[in-house]
Amino acid sequence: MGLRIPAHRACLWPGRLGQMRLFVPFLILLLSASSDAARGMILPASDFEAGTAIDGGRSFGDVDSRAIEKMFRSASGDAAILLVGLLELQADVDLLVRETLQSYESRGLFAIVEGGPDLADLHRRYDALEASPFIRPLNEAAADALVAMLADSRFRVRRHVLAHVEREQRELRGAMALFRAHSNGAAGLDTTEVDRLARRADLAAVFLRAIREDLRLLRDPDAPAPVRNPEAMQTLRQALMSGDRQARSFYDQWNVRWRGLGQRMLLDLKTTRLQPLVRDLRSKRDEDLRRSEALFREVLALLPETPQGLAARREILEMGKADRHRLAIHTGLEALRLDPFAPDLNFAVGQAYDFMQGRAFSRLYFDRFLALRGIRSYDHATIRDRDLSRSEELALSVVSTWLTESQPGLVAPRAR
Repeated sequence: MGLRIPAHRACLWPGRLGQMRLFVPFLILLLSASSDAARGMILPASDFEAGTAIDGGRSFGDVDSRAIEKMFRSASGDAAILLVGLLELQADVDLLVRETLQSYESRGLFAIVEGGPDLADLHRRYDALEASPFIRPLNEAAADALVAMLADSRFRVRRHVLAHVEREQRELRGAMALFRAHSNGAAGLDTTEVDRLARRADLAAVFLRAIREDLRLLRDPDAPAPVRNPEAMQTLRQALMSGDRQARSFYDQWNVRWRGLGQRMLLDLKTTRLQPLVRDLRSKRDEDLRRSEALFREVLALLPETPQGLAARREILEMGKADRHRLAIHTGLEALRLDPFAPDLNFAVGQAYDFMQGRAFSRLYFDRFLALRGIRSYDHATIRDRDLSRSEELALSVVSTWLTESQPGLVAPRAR
């Protein structure tokens, strides 16, 4: 999946960061105005005390499920400051990424890729062309774009910073979505899960704050890149258009110079300086994500109703249906411990629980699935004009039924 800001999210933010900062406090009011508050429940203000993250910023620190519940229902004091800061952080990074994408579009840099403007596609194609620029001749627009990127140290450095955005935003957004679902929905996180999510959110926030600082430092992307030997750039441009492999040594000579300038700039970035402090934590997280993906594949093979389950290996096909669902639950819970932010994994565990123990258990994971997809069972605005998948319809039905039965008088929204 490429690094892009969905249009429905981008349209929420005003065009300038200053305007956005005026808008973010309104978001925290929306966050606090939960469905419970709308039904007249008045909860005490949070007595939460923020922790201190590695970078000195505010963090969730040591929290339990009740503290999160209070925080997301009626945030005040440290809790409100933390939540506003995290919302502002996500919005700032989204805006900076979008500014970069728009600038690259205006400069014609996407000429080297096929399809729509996507930063991840651009960076992948750039990496491939930088390594092997003369595989085939480039058209004029693509040659101009590649030479401009090669000679632009800020592009090279910004590319390294942007490579971290998608995963860190996924982690922080996922934690915030699950905390809201716990506080105002049917997600039912226990204290161990809350602690795990808080630690993942804190780590992501630390790195996103560094990303924000670096992208601001590398801002003004519309300013022309420094011209470093225009004669060399013109020579390279002609060679790339003709596919002249004899120019490879000349290309390597200049590419090494330009790369060296970028590497020296990298040393000044906050993300670079932060790496030694978080390297072990991020490496463990990356390994956890890989292990979770492997376990998820096992879960899909264990569920009889999935295509993978129908084509499972012989020893699985010979198992009874109950045994398959029981093992799917056990394997799925281990996978969720490693990656709680995978929507489809949460849905699969919900399916297994639905068969074995009914919606009293399945609704926990179905609601987490819905939250990670941006759907709230009590908020029609999250499903209005949206074509729900079969999985989303099933999960919404289970969660809505449970909520209306457990809270008489609540009318659940219906999809069109």
